[in-house]
Amino acid sequence: MKDNLNIKGTVFLKLEKKDGSVVNKTIENIIVNTGKEFFAKQIFNDSTAGTVTQIGIGKDDTAQVVGNTITSFKTATTDPGPIIKNIESFNSSIETIGGIENQIDFVTTFYDTAADTLLDAGNNKHEIKELALIGLSGDSPQEDVLLCRTTFGSGVGFDKATTDVVTVTWRLTIN
Repeated sequence: MKDNLNIKGTVFLKLEKKDGSVVNKTIENIIVNTGKEFFAKQIFNDSTAGTVTQIGIGKDDTAQVVGNTITSFKTATTDPGPIIKNIESFNSSIETIGGIENQIDFVTTFYDTAADTLLDAGNNKHEIKELALIGLSGDSPQEDVLLCRTTFGSGVGFDKATTDVVTVTWRLTIN
């Protein structure tokens, strides 16, 4: 007998425009190799497991691959670089589906400010084209770890102005 444990990531984006209109988008994502290792440590209660801590947005639409790392996300050479924010623990939760607690939602909000909008040095707005779920390792010294990454595909983005609010909900499902 062989049992498999699968972890799937789904991202739900909610864009609230200044005029009151709302745009929703759902994207499936990949768990990168460093994320698989991170979650395996959590499942087996490894003391270096760490915690899920942040969500980031960026403008790189290069296709996601399992070999993506935190370095490739954080050190983007394009202007603007990514914006990374802490997860809102008061909005994040474990979901029970069919009597099984097998989903967890991590939530972060990017508010209607310039600091939460992808603006380059010339103050030009850029679409959100990538998202990252980031953890903090339990190793010493602690380091950021890329857990999941998703992109919208070439030429497709999510348009957030400085007057808009984007809520990112990252759902991990374990089957």
